[in-house]
Amino acid sequence: MSHMQDFYEMEPCKRFNAVFSTLHIEPLLFAVNKESVYGSPAELNFPAMIYALAARILERIPTIKELIKFFIDKYASISSF
Repeated sequence: MSHMQDFYEMEPCKRFNAVFSTLHIEPLLFAVNKESVYGSPAELNFPAMIYALAARILERIPTIKELIKFFIDKYASISSF
């Protein structure tokens, strides 16, 4: 069995932990750092966005639209307090 097959057979939490523990996003955060009063709000959670894009690849989700649907479907019950 190939290493990639073993990787994809791991539980999602373990698979994400394996990738995210080695993913250094600091250079990306520096690149998207908000320094201007114009444009998008500074309160955006850029680390979460970067991790979501990585999760999209790991979960083999083809589009951003489907990624948003994935998170809405998966976490809708959590956010409705």
